[in-house]
Amino acid sequence: GKYLPKLAQTAVATVLVQLRGVETPETQEARKALIAFLQGRAKTTGSKYLSVIAAHAEADPFAKVKKMIKDLLVRLMEEANDEADHKGWCDHELSTNKQARDTLSAEASDLAAKADELAALEAKLAQE
Repeated sequence: GKYLPKLAQTAVATVLVQLRGVETPETQEARKALIAFLQGRAKTTGSKYLSVIAAHAEADPFAKVKKMIKDLLVRLMEEANDEADHKGWCDHELSTNKQARDTLSAEASDLAAKADELAALEAKLAQE
């Protein structure tokens, strides 16, 4: 979550709120009341159409779609977090390797300078 861009976090949160909004207790109660009303009217009038409508209202036709969307969002969030974690690891490794390279390069420069000093000293001693 902490690595996911703010816009993506906002978009995902909005979608989840919208999906949850369909399943609030108030909505469930309203659906139950509607189903009871339709079933009652179907019995009193003997209407097969009202029975079919009540059955459809009871069967939440979007439940599978909502579950698929939620599962997809969860998977995308996990992938985004995995990618962000991997990027963080790569950035850390690059930084560590750069520091090691810089340290070794400085040591190599120091050794080259000492070698030059020793060569100059050797040449001076050879002349004496």
